[in-house]
Amino acid sequence: MSLAIPFHPKGQPPKAQCPRCVENGNSEVKSFYPIRGLQDGEFDEQIPKEWLRCPPIKLDGGIPGMEALRFQYMNISRYAIRVTKHWKSSAAKQRAMEAAYGKERKQRRQIQNEVLDLKSKIEELEKCEAQLAKWESRKPVINHYLGIVGDMAKEIKTLRDQLSELGYGAVGQDFTFDMASWDGDRAPRIHDNAELQGM
Repeated sequence: MSLAIPFHPKGQPPKAQCPRCVENGNSEVKSFYPIRGLQDGEFDEQIPKEWLRCPPIKLDGGIPGMEALRFQYMNISRYAIRVTKHWKSSAAKQRAMEAAYGKERKQRRQIQNEVLDLKSKIEELEKCEAQLAKWESRKPVINHYLGIVGDMAKEIKTLRDQLSELGYGAVGQDFTFDMASWDGDRAPRIHDNAELQGM
């Protein structure tokens, strides 16, 4: 709330809400003593001069001096209370902001780790896609040879039978796939008949 007093007609006291009264729940407009400065003639004659000196010059127990001292220190006390409340409120807001910042920083680190993990997975997927594309490009050739395997086997059998009729013993091979001897990179092992007979 502003403590400034609005403009008022000459010869009439300024009127506004009393800050002290508002603190106590009374927002009624009050008449104030006009003060334009601290020199003689610049403030209401009803205000003792001691009230405008800090600290009052005379502290001999007289009413004006002691009342002025009490007035000034009460205002200092109220000001200190307001400053303390503001400071505590600011300190609480600062703690809340620091806690929120810490939480946000933790979340940001977590998101960064997730992003790095996703990048790693994307790289792996790109490698797999490249390998898949390589095999896809070879699919027509692979399908072609797979399609003629049966015919090739029949033709080989026919040729072997003919060689046998002519007296030439052709050694056959077992083209069965041996998973135990395959490591994924080398060509699968092929057993011939002579090896199978010796086992």
